[in-house]
Amino acid sequence: MTSRSSRYQSHHDSLFRAAFSRPEALRTEATALLDPGLVRSLDLSRAEVLQTRFVDESLGASESDATFRVPHHGRPTFFYVLLEHQRRNDALMPWRLLRYMTNVWMTLLGREPAVTRLPMLVPMVLSNVPGGWTGPRRLRDVLDVAPDEHALVERLMPDFEFVLDDLALQTTDALYRRDGPPFTRFALWMLAASSNAERVLDEASRWTDVAAHLRGEAPDDHRRALLYLRRTVTMSDKQWKKIRKLFWMGPETREVTPEDIAYAGLEEERAAARAKGLEEGRAAGQAQGLQKGLQKGLQQGLEAQRALVKDLLVARFGRVPKTVAVRLKKADGHTLRRCAKRIITAKRASDVFA
Repeated sequence: MTSRSSRYQSHHDSLFRAAFSRPEALRTEATALLDPGLVRSLDLSRAEVLQTRFVDESLGASESDATFRVPHHGRPTFFYVLLEHQRRNDALMPWRLLRYMTNVWMTLLGREPAVTRLPMLVPMVLSNVPGGWTGPRRLRDVLDVAPDEHALVERLMPDFEFVLDDLALQTTDALYRRDGPPFTRFALWMLAASSNAERVLDEASRWTDVAAHLRGEAPDDHRRALLYLRRTVTMSDKQWKKIRKLFWMGPETREVTPEDIAYAGLEEERAAARAKGLEEGRAAGQAQGLQKGLQKGLQQGLEAQRALVKDLLVARFGRVPKTVAVRLKKADGHTLRRCAKRIITAKRASDVFA
């Protein structure tokens, strides 16, 4: 059985992958976290997303990643973005990043085996650990070397420091004002706030215009966002009603229509609406099918009666006049039964319709 935490992590993964599956999402992180000089040297308008995922399969439930390729002074530079959606610090995060970075380089060398120099690769970590990240950020800090010996051996060991986006410490206004796509900024706020229902409720009004924009311009993203909140934030019905008003139809709207319920993708309510619709559709379909079946059966019965009366007319009179044949095609069941009786005593074929 899937645990509650695993389901939450799956929702985090889905939201992250949706938000960072587009190249322009990198701009949101780069402009907020990197040195402005480096950002200016990057051609973020030509960023590309690599489709390969590099996280360890055994940790796939607690991590998500995205890799971007960006032109930098005429050469490709890569950004590896890792979402750490565990609720605790990872003491070996730099080492794990080194593994993933090595996998990225190995993949790139496999595609271009003639390359003799590794491209620049910038590691970035998105963390929503409650209270902020307190774990190590440099590789040297996870190596078992005495502090007073670092200077002696630093030239002998690899080292790097990853870029950290500490979402738990980011304010709503800071996330709202970031550069980049509305959905990416909205997703970052939800990842940061989802562990605290009161924060979601207090800050939701700041994002009503973004939610309205997504509903009009990117309905799939709007649905993903609402579904994520519904699945990860524990709220009472009254609290959830407030969120629905703010993010579905704006703060002044007071009605939630069935169309809005289905549109938002909220599974419980949508399932009930779907079940009701299926039941009504099934009943209507059965009634319609029965009606069509009856009509088809009656028509086939009439055709059989007309064929039988025609056969009797041919047997009795040898041929059927055109005028009689025309009337025969239009005759109803009552008329056909009357004609069948008259065939016995009629002197001419036309007498059966007298």
